[in-house]
Formats: sequence, structure tokens, C-alpha cells
Amino acid sequence: MSRSTSLISRAVLAIAVTVGFYVLSLAIVAVLLYIPYVGWKYLGILHALFLILCIPGAAVILWSILPRPDRFAPPGSILDPGRYPKLFETLSGVARAIHQEMPSEVYLLPQAEAWVAHRGGFLGLGSRRVMGIGLPLLEALSVQQLRAVLAHELGHLHGGDTRLGPWIHRTRQAIARTLQELDKHGSKLKILFALYGMMFLRITRSVSRQQELTADETAARAVGSGPLIEGLRLIRCLQPACEAYWINWVKPIVERGFRPPMLEGCRRFLDSAPVAEAIVECLTSKIPPRRTHPYDTHPPLQERIAFLEHLPEVAWPGGTSPALTLIESTEELEIQLFQWMLQVPQTDRVIPITWDNVGREVWLPDQREIARKHARALLGITPQGIPELSRDLEGLSRSLGKPVAEGVTAEERRDWAQQTLGTVLAVALDTRGWEIRFEVGEEVIFLHEGMVIRPFTVIPRLISGELTRKAWERTCEVSGILDLDLGKAVMEGSEH
Repeated sequence: MSRSTSLISRAVLAIAVTVGFYVLSLAIVAVLLYIPYVGWKYLGILHALFLILCIPGAAVILWSILPRPDRFAPPGSILDPGRYPKLFETLSGVARAIHQEMPSEVYLLPQAEAWVAHRGGFLGLGSRRVMGIGLPLLEALSVQQLRAVLAHELGHLHGGDTRLGPWIHRTRQAIARTLQELDKHGSKLKILFALYGMMFLRITRSVSRQQELTADETAARAVGSGPLIEGLRLIRCLQPACEAYWINWVKPIVERGFRPPMLEGCRRFLDSAPVAEAIVECLTSKIPPRRTHPYDTHPPLQERIAFLEHLPEVAWPGGTSPALTLIESTEELEIQLFQWMLQVPQTDRVIPITWDNVGREVWLPDQREIARKHARALLGITPQGIPELSRDLEGLSRSLGKPVAEGVTAEERRDWAQQTLGTVLAVALDTRGWEIRFEVGEEVIFLHEGMVIRPFTVIPRLISGELTRKAWERTCEVSGILDLDLGKAVMEGSEH
């Protein structure tokens, strides 16, 4: 059986189980309503127990399977073809290559991903094609790799996947709603729907995996298998790094009302020693084999690459330059994304800030707030005493006021104590005139007269033995902070 024939048969089966869910639901509703009717019609009895058990169950199922409008919330800032002609020219070239119409809307995303979908409307009517392209992809991919990734996504339109997808998604939501509502009412019918839901997921996600391979084949025949393999590998390795950059670096700064240069920060983050090493290791190491789980929506990357390697290569000239060259004004692009993030039309509500100033203007104020809360508990504690505290981090967490909450493990309490002590040490050093060195993706360090202290790795290095007690005390003595009262220094700093 050919791949296309197999996909068609699986898609027909997916449609069948989608329709089957609604047929099953309506049949159960009919039975639930028929039971009290039979009692009244043939026995002359309208039993209260039948009414209590049957009528609410039928109402719950009907309400749960009732179709809902697809309320589409913009996932990013919408891109105007007139402002980014090179990007849209590239996208339209890919669309022509696979004989597809352009998406009606293209959104810029903060994540390292790309996708295409039919969204909006009701029961599939009035929906429109929309596409999302992640800003990190423009930073990391070449033009040719971006073409291949876009061709893969548009390949889903070529195969009609996005028409079937919303129906499957809505049915999945209806099954989830039905299970949730039946569970609330303690109905045993949830067992039947749970079994059907498991079957539904296995079949429809098997179709999704086949659709991914078909979209891969479409992209490879239009743009080339090599660029797509490279793009898939890069995205696999970039996604966790970009997510960490977004959550740990960009989001906290934006929430404080500042606008850092996002692309510059992304570049710095990806070029930082620990992140760059992790990405290189990810790209050069063999992809670990993984068996396909019945509920996976995508085939394992190893399987996709093996499939693509047997497809012919296509020569598409002019694709080695960075994808970011397709953007005329990166600053304008970033401003658009920040406007969407903050939901404000005016960028004058946020303060532009360079990454070199983030440490002192954003990070340190936050650390001072944390340190002030625990300064009194650390009165009399000096850097000389840190090695002793590192031996009993659980006791330190109690003295700092960390409650023993349900679900919080001892390891989490120790990590919290270690982080809090590092924060207090950092703020104390700042109050004594030490210079902060805050680099995106790098460890925070403090410098003073040729001396360097890394406040957040002192305890881990002491615990591991990498840093001896004697070496730490020597560092503190030479730096002049051996007898610095950490709690007092933080409290004095807060008064100025």
C-alpha cells in the first residue's frame, strides 16, 4: 500500500471515529430519555429515580457535544506584507512551488516554531488560513532552511490536513468536556466515553503522524530534503534554549515595563558558552532512538530524517544567507512583538533598555526586594560562615522562614535556601561597591579590584568540593569581605 493510499484510509477512519463519537453520544442521550418514557408509557409510572439518573445525564452529554465557535486569539503580532516584502516574497515563492494559496494572515511568534492552521468560523464555515513564524527561527535559520520549514507547514494545506484538523480538535475537546462533566456528576457513563476517547486519540494521532511525513515529502520535493533536515535538527536543539531565554530573560524584564533588544539578546544567549556548548552537542550527537507512542502527534525525528534522506535533493539558489536578511527593519519587528506582548498600541509605555544595563536597572532591584525580606534572619552571618551554612541547607531554609508546604520536597527547600543566600550575598556585595557583570545566558558575577565572586555558585562548589573552605576564606579575606555582616549590609543598603 502506498503512503498516500495509507494516509487516505487512515483519514477516512479518523472521520469515521469522529462521526462515531457524535452518533454514540446521541444514541446514549436517546436511550437515557427513552427509559423514563417507557416507564410512563407502558407501566404508567414516572419514577423519580429514572428522572434523577437519566435526564441530567442526557442534558450533560448534549451540552458537552454542542459545537462551539472557534474563537481565534492572535498568537503573536500580525505581519504586514507591505512592510516585509522580502519575507512575503519568499513565502509566496514556496506557496507557488507546492501549488498553494498564501495564508490570509501571518503572525510573528516569540517561540522557535512555525505552524499553519484553519482558524475561526463555526463548524468549519468562515474559517481562514493562518500561519505563525517564530522570531527565533528568523535569527537562527538560513533562507533555504526557512523555505524548507515553511514548505513543510504549507504542505499540510496541500494535503488538506488543516481542514480535517479542526474537526478532530473540536471532537477531542467535546470528549474532554463530556468526561469532565460526567465525572462531576459521578456518572458511570464516563467509563464508556473514556474508552472511546482513548480509541479516538490512537486513531487520529496515527493520522497526524502520517500527515507529518506527507508534509515532509511535499517540502523535500519542492525545496530539498537537505535544508529541511538541517532545519528540523536546528529547531529540535533551539526550542528548549529559546524557551529558556524567553521565560527566564525576556519575560521578567518586559513584565517590569522595559523593552530589551530581543534579537540581540537571543543572539547573546545562543552564543553564551553554556548554551552554545549544549546546542553544538545536540547538533553533533546522534539523535537517540525513540519508539513511537500511540498518542504521539509527530513521528520521532530520527524516523523523519531517515525518510527524508531517501528523497531527491533540489537545488534552489540563493539560500545560504541568514533568514533575518529577509527583514528590512528588525527593530520595527521587535516593537510589533512587544506591542502584542503588552497589549498596548503605544511603545512609549515601555522603557527601552540595553542588555548592558539590565543587570543594574532590572535584575538588582528585584534581588534587593528578595534580600530585604530575609536580611533580619541573616544578621550576624558573614561570608566566612557560608561553608558552615552549606552543610545544613534545610535548617537554613527554616531559619529564613520557608514553610514546609505540602508537595514541596526537601530538595526544593534546599535549592530555595541556596538561591536566597546567593541573592543576599549579591546584594551585600552591591552595597559595598562591587560591579555587577550581567551577561545574557551567563552566570552573574561581581568584580572589585581584580577579584571575582560568583554568589550563586559558591554553595554548590563548596558542597561538591570544587571550592574548599580554606580557598573561599582566602578569597573573602583578600576581597575584604571576610567579616561583612550580610544581613546588616542589606538592611543598610535599603535605607539609601
